[in-house]
Amino acid sequence: MKIIISSYVSGIRLFDDDIKSTDVTEAKALIHEIQSVDIYSNSWGPGDMAWQVEGPGQLTTDALEIGIKEVWYYWQRPGCA
Repeated sequence: MKIIISSYVSGIRLFDDDIKSTDVTEAKALIHEIQSVDIYSNSWGPGDMAWQVEGPGQLTTDALEIGIKEVWYYWQRPGCA
């Protein structure tokens, strides 16, 4: 386990009970305040609303490519400890 001292964590909401994210909202969230944030956490998600999960769009892919050079991304499947 690594410990990061003096780091900043950001949790940005992508989904809500009745709001589906878009390529634009996902891309913006993944690089939100990138100059100030060290770790982005996405350890929650929407309930099962029969949404079809697709791969990232081009804007989200571009944002991830920018972000992985500067920050840590952390994902955890909903309901896992």
